[in-house]
Amino acid sequence: MKLRLTRKFAEFINGIDLSRARTGDLIEFSERDAAVLMAEGWAVPDAGTHPLPRVEAADRSRPSRRGPNAKEGRV
Repeated sequence: MKLRLTRKFAEFINGIDLSRARTGDLIEFSERDAAVLMAEGWAVPDAGTHPLPRVEAADRSRPSRRGPNAKEGRV
């Protein structure tokens, strides 16, 4: 997936090698690396590509059965 690098704080970010890249560069990344860079706000999708599908978090509206206040013996 092609992304445009919007900022660069280091040569490696979360294991992604950006040593040859500069802010504003258009670079091809794997889907995993693209997702990381977009989630952290370091890059944006190129206008000619489609962003990765959004993933929704698990429903947290119900209290967990496990945790510090869970009753013993309940399943």
